[in-house]
Amino acid sequence: MASPRYEDTPVTIEVPPPRASVDLVTVRDQGRIRLVTLDDAESRNALSRRMLQSVVDALGTATRDDVPAVVLSGARGTFASGADLRELDGATPGSYLAQRRAELWDQIAEFPNLIVAAVQGYALGGGCELALTCDAIVAGDRTMFGQPEVRIGAVPGAGGSQRWPRAAGRFHAAPLVLGGVRIDAREALQMGVVDRVVPERRVVAAAVDLANELLDGVSLNAQRKAKQLLRLSEEATLSDGLVSERQEFASLIDTPDLHEGIAAVLEKRPAHFPITKSGAS
Repeated sequence: MASPRYEDTPVTIEVPPPRASVDLVTVRDQGRIRLVTLDDAESRNALSRRMLQSVVDALGTATRDDVPAVVLSGARGTFASGADLRELDGATPGSYLAQRRAELWDQIAEFPNLIVAAVQGYALGGGCELALTCDAIVAGDRTMFGQPEVRIGAVPGAGGSQRWPRAAGRFHAAPLVLGGVRIDAREALQMGVVDRVVPERRVVAAAVDLANELLDGVSLNAQRKAKQLLRLSEEATLSDGLVSERQEFASLIDTPDLHEGIAAVLEKRPAHFPITKSGAS
């Protein structure tokens, strides 16, 4: 993640009309950034199976379109209000597992390119877990984060009990996971979970800015491999992670991007890497 900071500099970005929609999400392009917006007014962007499938479909399209980065946000001032409780009421363990939600969550977490969460309003339960699957989080100054599952007789079901301790440490995570406590954006910033806090009206614009900053001057091929290594660090032992890191480093030797990067350093000029994995510049 980028270095945390509170940003209060005006940002103005013109957003074009919707590019397309994928059931419950709206998809737009802002330059090289794909904006994917959860858009279900009836449920305040609750993460139903249908919503999760819509997000997966939009990310799959972004991958096929060679989009280097996605900004994920929620319409009408709410990122995501959590699970769709209507789907849980009356469900059995068997019927719930048969919906194969875990596969959808895994596909979101495994999106190969950069993804920045632009979080406004509420990111509760599954909404909080969705933000935590992203590579960086920009939050509005009135945003609230929380894992309220224990207050309805449940536990986090999409990574909250695992990603919060990894992102913020066990003792910061405990009040959220064990007590259902909510925290605001600045508390999340202090924990190192959120990268930037901005006025609510500028969350998406600031997330686009951050995505562009993280893309500028980097090899996208190397960035994708670096993302895989960061994901591996949450699961592997240090020794196994180091082995994988060395293998990935070796795999990039004698590649066009590395040759360009070294030449740029020696010639004291910016590197010019392809902007898509297919090599178009």
